[in-house]
Amino acid sequence: MKVLLASGLMQYFNVLLALLISDMATPPKWVILNKVFVRSGPSLVTLKKSGPARVPYQIRSGLAWEDEMNALGYSLLHQWTIPSFSYRTSTHPRLGESRSLGYVLARSGEQV
Repeated sequence: MKVLLASGLMQYFNVLLALLISDMATPPKWVILNKVFVRSGPSLVTLKKSGPARVPYQIRSGLAWEDEMNALGYSLLHQWTIPSFSYRTSTHPRLGESRSLGYVLARSGEQV
């Protein structure tokens, strides 16, 4: 696989992206992610209102997530912020806001 492209999915996965990638027969050369919700501090799982339902919603530790990808041999090429998607857990406001980020990562040795 050359490119893994995902947008708005990571907060609903119950497994780490690094684990999914490491289980692939051929890891992607590039990873492009959009709407990745991260925060300062440890990862957490909360419930988010989605229509009439509440769904589990994971906000990842930004530093831990980047460390996991670095351990797999990926380097950050580009990152962007999506301010309109910041999120504050209404039941736990003291935990602060998460940030919605986008990433372009390349496996070591890959050129764009």
